[in-house]
Amino acid sequence: MKKRFNISALLIVAILLLVNFICRRNCKAETAALDVSPMASHENLEERDIVIVQFVSASVVGTYMRNFHENEKHLLLHLNKAALLICSPISDVLDVQRHLITALNWTHVASYSHIHQYTNGTIEEYVSPRGIRILFQAMHVNLPPKVLQNHQIKPSCAGRTFQISYALYSGAVFSHHILQLPIIDKFKVFVKVDADLTFTQDVSFDIGQKMISQGCSVMHSVLEAVWSGCEDGNLEAIRTFAASTGAQQPLSDSYEWCNKDMQGKSTSSIIYGNFMGYSRDLIQRIRPLASWLYYEWQMGYFVNRWGDQGASIAFVCYALDIPDITNDQKVCDFSKLRSNEFIHAG
Repeated sequence: MKKRFNISALLIVAILLLVNFICRRNCKAETAALDVSPMASHENLEERDIVIVQFVSASVVGTYMRNFHENEKHLLLHLNKAALLICSPISDVLDVQRHLITALNWTHVASYSHIHQYTNGTIEEYVSPRGIRILFQAMHVNLPPKVLQNHQIKPSCAGRTFQISYALYSGAVFSHHILQLPIIDKFKVFVKVDADLTFTQDVSFDIGQKMISQGCSVMHSVLEAVWSGCEDGNLEAIRTFAASTGAQQPLSDSYEWCNKDMQGKSTSSIIYGNFMGYSRDLIQRIRPLASWLYYEWQMGYFVNRWGDQGASIAFVCYALDIPDITNDQKVCDFSKLRSNEFIHAG
């Protein structure tokens, strides 16, 4: 009886060893076939001086594609240690990729993990035939809950009413969503270029190097006096943020450009939003404010239709102590480019 038991036990052990051997062999073969090696993190990307950031939806992709070669020739090729970051809403990604990546013959270089609530989990790297490094980010761009729950909201300013989607894409995407992305911290300088901007002449200097060497926290191509009402309440908003969160008060609150007629409601100046930039340090300082303005202050993007101009000047007013915004070392004035190097189709 004992001998028979030992033989049965040996048979069971032999069967288990055989099954384990077959499973391990098959698992190795499947792993090799699927190439399940872990994806590199965006943290592995080399730090660079400047990122040119553009938001391309399906509605503007045709215009963007027509402008790309001119902008590559006159702007992108004149930047060192730079990359182009294209962000696109997830709903539009296939259409945008078909127009850009395929039609412009970009070559895929690598995929990186890029985990954030506004991303699809990865960021793709491409290179253009002329050698421009391009990062492509599919994004979740959803309205904040308070706006979704308020069906009466209609963004309006300057005598016009706008679609909610326009208010979202023209303002909050650049002044909130993109600024929160971890990939932005890999660059010393962030420069926004609207999709309908066309550079027609060579930029004679390196924008990123100029901002870094001068120590600029913000860059603009024009400062304007507020006239349309599309920035109403931006100072009131950042004052409310400071009071409700215990954060610092706006550092430029006592200056006229930041505090129109010293009434504590709005700024008296705006930074025109189609070509402007921030330093990495400024972005990291204003991220909590940017989130609060998006999620808590409905009057901004979705009632007064701030666009990105109402928020961008508010960021500067809040985070920087600048007595005269027209004459300060922390402010790079590139307005000569608007006169000579680029045109705006919008």
